Amino acid sequence: MTRVHEHKRLWVLTQSRFEEAIRMLVLEIKRNDVSIDTVIGIARGGVPPASLIAKELCVPLFIVMASHNFSEKVFSAPRAVVQIDFAGIANIAHVKHLLVIDDIAGTGGTLRNVVSGIVQIIPSCKISTLTLCSNTGTSFTPTYHIWDVRDWVIFPWEAIPAGMCIERLPQPNVVSICL
Repeated sequence: MTRVHEHKRLWVLTQSRFEEAIRMLVLEIKRNDVSIDTVIGIARGGVPPASLIAKELCVPLFIVMASHNFSEKVFSAPRAVVQIDFAGIANIAHVKHLLVIDDIAGTGGTLRNVVSGIVQIIPSCKISTLTLCSNTGTSFTPTYHIWDVRDWVIFPWEAIPAGMCIERLPQPNVVSICL
């Protein structure tokens, strides 16, 4: 599938709603996946949520570098092949249950390829996934996410481009779970 962009607005995730979403996600993880022993954040956008969640779960954090879009510009097209660097997890050992975190499941390509690569490196571990947002056109359903979106999302660690119609993402009220 391909990600859906209605081009009606840019969704903006405020810092306060980001923090509330993290609290809700951590509560659900503690309720459902108590065996998570390691978090992997997909850089760039997955690192801020991964850092907070790893801290709350008291588990180690590792980083995988991945690039799917041609540029950082709004509505930029995805590459046909996701570029991934697994050097950040080369020394992972004794992992039973990983939580892989990114900011958004757009096309699903980044998460699918990162998870596939992790399975090659650590074949015996269980893997759960988490994103803040999931595009309605994604081909990869994360284990946990908050918002279903049909337009581009600007996260708190990104600059809001000038001259575009923006709208704040609504207050988070439910964690979508696909176990």
